[in-house]
Amino acid sequence: MKKNILFIAIIATLFCLVACSSKPAGWLTDFDEAKKIANRQDKNLLIFFSGEDWDGVSTDLKTNILTTPEFMTVVEEDYVLVQIDISNVAYESTEVPEDATEEEKAAAQAILADLEKKSEIASNFSVNTMPAILLTTKDGYIFSSLYNDPNTTREEYLEKIANAKETGNNIRELSKKVKSSRGVKKVTAINNLYEALEPSYRYLLGDLISQTLELDPENKSGVMDKFSIHDSNAKAMTKFMQGDFEAGIAELKAPLETTFLSIEQKQEIYYQIAYLYATMLGPDYNETVMENLETGYNLDTTTEIAATMKHTIDIYKTQVLQSE
Repeated sequence: MKKNILFIAIIATLFCLVACSSKPAGWLTDFDEAKKIANRQDKNLLIFFSGEDWDGVSTDLKTNILTTPEFMTVVEEDYVLVQIDISNVAYESTEVPEDATEEEKAAAQAILADLEKKSEIASNFSVNTMPAILLTTKDGYIFSSLYNDPNTTREEYLEKIANAKETGNNIRELSKKVKSSRGVKKVTAINNLYEALEPSYRYLLGDLISQTLELDPENKSGVMDKFSIHDSNAKAMTKFMQGDFEAGIAELKAPLETTFLSIEQKQEIYYQIAYLYATMLGPDYNETVMENLETGYNLDTTTEIAATMKHTIDIYKTQVLQSE
């Protein structure tokens, strides 16, 4: 009898653990934990970026819409909810006096580390204003941005989320295809995912696109021209942000050494480089500007962009170089 009671107790405990683990988790504040749950439950993420103590909108949005049962009951079926709140008060609490105790200093450092992590998450998703509400796959691919008007009602938010469901499901499936593919087929799968994402969210594929250069060196997929340019632009932007202009230019030139690009694509790169020298470094680099314009133009003088380059060359010769 005791054995039967013990067996029933064990089964009941296991049942409870399974049942409890499937219950909605509500609003989380730990992004890593939210990702783990999303992966475990095969759900998307709804990420709410806020500045509750300074942006003037987030608190009302959270109280009146996002945490209401009417909203959460519907949304939690498909999404793990996570709030990333970047607080000014928290930042202020990281400033401790020199005579603070070691415990106080450690606490301040922990708060600062948490805020820095939250800021990094916001930066990774290119969030620069609060509030922001993003719908992403469990892999972090954005398929909808919800917030743009403080007067949006709960019903309107739910309608936006419902309208985004098909797009989200499509991107989820394309992402799975990427994971299950190899070689050139993986490049094709990455391209399908690339095309499904809105252009402003394609930067999230940076790591995958970098892989394509090794996966398809002979361009059997037919898309390596696009990916080599995307990859070089991303790397160039990083160099520019680090203050290394010449290294950035070198990254932009990298695709010119491949066999992937058309003449027009090469001309566009030379034109882009000329523009950057002219706008970022100024008159001291006029000769470099001209060199890039003429090199690009001479690749093929009959293309549409060649006409634009020729016009720019003429302006430089008659107005810029003569004024030196």
